[in-house]
Order: sequence, then structure tokens, then C-alpha cells
Amino acid sequence: MSKVVLDDPLWPHFEPLWKDLLLTEAKALQVAGGYGLFLKQRFLIENRDVPIVIPLERWRDNRPRATKDLDLVLSLDLIGTPERHQNILKALEKNDFQVSEKPSGKRWQFVKLLKHDRLVLVELHAPLPEDGNPQIVADRQRVKHKPSLGEAGIHGRTNPEAAGCDLFPFRFSLGGIQATVVNPVTWSVMKLTAMHDRWTGSQDSEANEETRSFAQQQAIKHAQDVCRVIASMTRDESDTASAVCDALRERPAFRIAVTIWNDAFVNDRIPAVLSAKVNWLPEDFEVIQSVGSRWFL
Repeated sequence: MSKVVLDDPLWPHFEPLWKDLLLTEAKALQVAGGYGLFLKQRFLIENRDVPIVIPLERWRDNRPRATKDLDLVLSLDLIGTPERHQNILKALEKNDFQVSEKPSGKRWQFVKLLKHDRLVLVELHAPLPEDGNPQIVADRQRVKHKPSLGEAGIHGRTNPEAAGCDLFPFRFSLGGIQATVVNPVTWSVMKLTAMHDRWTGSQDSEANEETRSFAQQQAIKHAQDVCRVIASMTRDESDTASAVCDALRERPAFRIAVTIWNDAFVNDRIPAVLSAKVNWLPEDFEVIQSVGSRWFL
């Protein structure tokens, strides 16, 4: 039995769902978020011969961060094809995931109820579509098929930071399946934006102390994830990173990430990064800074 199964409480729910999704949509889905990082780190732990930016034995905190949420990024081609919506829905329903009852999450958020009021959450994300695609429409909350497919369709949560997710994804074998995660540049843009949003929330004087404290801890978590994304970059990913940057350079989300990176990782204006910094040897954190600064010029 794979060690991943033993150490990962989400694996028994992810593995059969992912297998069913792979039957039809292997090239249209990627795992992102904390769980994607978890899977990639587990792969690297089991394959220590794969060279990465900062070897795992140098990480001060090399324990994979488990999560109960599963973030999947959908390709826009998938959203634009009605038949492929059914593939996703069938796989989710077969594995006991139901559409969330939250109005804001309808059709892009799916919930699997477990014992003792526990749950597993799947969120479907999509990059913002370019103008001119007549089969896709987007607003601030969701990217969906046009015309609406109603209950026969799915949505992607609008995620402008996921731009470039289809470029050079990283595929690896783990626990008998082929997993796919987002390229490190796009992943860093997503995590930088999440860190900034959470840190901004932690400074909201109108929020109560508990809310601000939670937002601050989440900001630190995302800052650490930015470091993990860069530190775990493989040689092949490093070779293609500049091409991803060139493709995204003029995208608004990337330009915002450039500002966030410089505020947080260069000019120390976002203290969440200083809290994450203690998890790295000084010379290794300098390497992380150097790599990110080449991307976010």
C-alpha cells in the first residue's frame, strides 16, 4: 500500500474521483491549491533523485500540509463543450459529491458529506476567458457555458490568477495514478494573490480579533506555499518557467503579482512573508527570492 494512502486522509476520496476524471478529461484538469502541493511534495519525498531548487532535506519544515479541500483547474475548452460537462458531473456524482447548497458556490463547488458532520470539498476553478469565445461567458464569480446548461452543466470559479494553467503542467506518478499540477509560475501568482488578499483582510479594523487573526494565519500559510512552490520546482519546470512568464507578462493578474512579490518578498512590506521566512535557511530563502525576482521583474 502506498505511503500516501496511509498519511493522507483526503486520498481515499481523491484517488477514485481522479481516476474517474482521468478516463475522459486527463488533459483538461489540474490539481492546484494546498492539496496539489501536498501531492507534489509526497512525490518528491518518494523520489529523492528528482532535482529541485531546494532539496527537501534542507527544508526546516518538510511536512506536507494536508487539507480537506480539493481545488481543480478546468480548461476553457472543457467549459465550452457541453458533453464534457457531463463527464465531470458523472464522475463527481459517482463518488458521492453533490452540488453545494451555497448560492455563491452553485455548480462550481461540490460537497461530499462524511461521518460526524465532516466533509470533503471540491472546488472547480477556471481562468478568465479571452474575448471572442461565443461558447463561454464569465462574471466576477463564475465561468460557464453559453447558453446556460442549467443543472446539466458545471461552472468554474472565476480565477484570473489561473491564467497560463495550460502551459507546461507537471505530471507525475503517485500511488498508482498520474497526477497533474499547475506550472510553478501560475501557481505562484495564485498563491501571491491569496496571500495579499488574506493579509489585507487581517488589517481590517472593522473586523473582530478572531477574524483578523485567522486571516493573518492564512496569509502566512499562503506565503509559505509560495516558498514551497518555488523550492519544489524541478529542472524541467525551471527550463520552461521563462516561457510561461513571457506568455503572462501582459496579463493584469500577473502584473498585480509583480507588485505583490516586490512588496512582500523584496521590500518586506507584508509581514506574513517574514513569518514564513523562518522555515528556511537564510541562504535557501535567498535562492527562493532570486528565482521569484527573475519571474516578477
